[in-house]
Amino acid sequence: MAWYRLQRNVQAADVIIDFQKCREDLPVHIEKSIGMDAVRILDTKLQEYEIEKWDGFCEFAACLCAGDGWALHIRNTDKTEVHAMGHSAYPEGFFACMDMLHQFFGTV
Repeated sequence: MAWYRLQRNVQAADVIIDFQKCREDLPVHIEKSIGMDAVRILDTKLQEYEIEKWDGFCEFAACLCAGDGWALHIRNTDKTEVHAMGHSAYPEGFFACMDMLHQFFGTV
């Protein structure tokens, strides 16, 4: 399970990644500072995926224990938020957007 947090300030942003592997006791905690250009790229990509349309998505496939539950929470600087979650159910564009997020946070 990976938790990505992007905390912005006026001139830069801090990326905080907490990663917990299944069946392992110690989580990995990474903190990096990135420039606002990278933050603008992320904002643009999230807009391309129309992530705001995911707000309120909450679907769970009954009787499945495949371990593929997920949750997404985005809090923007303008105080708007996106909350979405599911288990074996996904909004349109989910996998492409998650690939983009893993690549973005993996490279910053």
